[in-house]
Amino acid sequence: MTDKALADALRGLLDRDMRKTCQHDNTHRGGFLWEICDECGAQWADDEGGKQEWADPHEWVTARAALAAYDADPGPDLSDPNTVYLNMLRGTIAKPTLEQIIHIYGIDALCKALAPQIFALRLFAAKLLSMADDAEKQMFAVIGGDATTSFDDNDDAP
Repeated sequence: MTDKALADALRGLLDRDMRKTCQHDNTHRGGFLWEICDECGAQWADDEGGKQEWADPHEWVTARAALAAYDADPGPDLSDPNTVYLNMLRGTIAKPTLEQIIHIYGIDALCKALAPQIFALRLFAAKLLSMADDAEKQMFAVIGGDATTSFDDNDDAP
């Protein structure tokens, strides 16, 4: 569930609760000691403190504050890929793991998308292997022996 959906749900609950809660705005005197609410029938005796001024419940105050904070800064729109990407770079939202990326896109789609990079890496690896072979040949030319002998084949090698 998104933050917007939660804010909308809270707005709806707050609105419904405010409509269904009597704030005792309309009252009449019921004799000498009593004040009676015209809407819900609640009664207050003057000699027991009488009707108190209405104060919003703490939950309403908290809900309104949360909605005001959300309205001031609703956070990133996570349905927009560019917004998600930028927020990942900023570190405000977590980056998915490689396993999650594979799960989202599928291995075939990733291989197809990465084919040029995979090809470039293979060329680079082939070049490195070629350079290593050349270096090995040069080393054997300097120390003697041939390039067909490797240290792996020689038990006396360090």
